[in-house]
Amino acid sequence: MKKINDIKRKASVVCPDCLEDFETEIYRVVNIPFELEKKFEPMKLNIVKCPFCDKTFQVGERVLIVDNESEIVFIVFPDSDEDDRFTRSVFREVKLILKDLALDSYEFILIVGIEKFYYIIKLRENKAMLESISAKLITINKKSLFYRKLEIIAEVILESGLSVDDFNSEENIMKLKERLGNIVGF
Repeated sequence: MKKINDIKRKASVVCPDCLEDFETEIYRVVNIPFELEKKFEPMKLNIVKCPFCDKTFQVGERVLIVDNESEIVFIVFPDSDEDDRFTRSVFREVKLILKDLALDSYEFILIVGIEKFYYIIKLRENKAMLESISAKLITINKKSLFYRKLEIIAEVILESGLSVDDFNSEENIMKLKERLGNIVGF
């Protein structure tokens, strides 16, 4: 298993309040295992403070998240990056980064929204909840399919307006299963 360090890079950003440009450091590549609460709790990844007006905001840049155990790289896009996520240049850039890190054999999965990624990881850790949603989820051998299913569950949770932590009750799990019942493969 290859261990790489988190990689940050310099970024030029514009403050959404005062519209001033400034340089800052943001995460480019991050490893799993990681301190979930510190790096990936929604609205905590790539948070910067404007040196001109003290406004704190999240820099909307894609981040590569490496899961060495599963040999998967998640390409997590901010919600606002709709137009950029499927361009050839993005794929070329990701493939070059993976090659430079000697991770070019890893599978990669695109996720739009850091909050959705956070939910996917929280779901992955809660085996009991997954088993109560669908016992089939636990037996999926293909990693990318497993994560695609978790992504669908995360989307349904986000659309419900609830948090992933709200699904510890049997009542909410039943509601979730009901919503998932209309989706092929569940």
